[in-house]
Amino acid sequence: MRAWARCWNGREGQAMKDRFTIVVDDAELNYKLSRAAAKLSGDTLLSQVGAVLERRINIRFDRKVDPNGTSWKALSQNTVALYLKQDGVIDGKGKRRGTLLERTGLMRASLATNVLPNAVEVGFSMPYAQYHETGTKTKKGAVRMPRRALLTADWESGRLGNADRDAILQLLQKHLDGLFD
Repeated sequence: MRAWARCWNGREGQAMKDRFTIVVDDAELNYKLSRAAAKLSGDTLLSQVGAVLERRINIRFDRKVDPNGTSWKALSQNTVALYLKQDGVIDGKGKRRGTLLERTGLMRASLATNVLPNAVEVGFSMPYAQYHETGTKTKKGAVRMPRRALLTADWESGRLGNADRDAILQLLQKHLDGLFD
């Protein structure tokens, strides 16, 4: 069994053609998920795992932090200037829309959970979400857009943030403890 964090298109049974997948490879977490899934019928536990992660991701949007609690880097001056121009702010008159990673609210609104038979996917249907999760670089390797993670502490290894991992383990332990009462 694998725990998944994926960019997902939000349509049941249909994956994005250019799916960006992060596999969480954590032996203890996978063992406890498998054990709990074997003991429980239906997808209640996996739905609850997805709900826990969605809640924690929404908190990160509000606090503007990554899964480790580190504040996201501010927008560059060039990006701020571009947004002001696009929003019609001239000589300080007018108002820029949105906040960091919530310019239109579409990405946050696309956050969804997809429960599979032995896994749960939590992610965004907006294709550009992957660039926020990973950051981008120029052809010469310089940072173009800094990483502003929402799903994982380390997207390359698929490692969840410690607090997310602990919250899932706590939920799993609560379910396991209740199974033997």
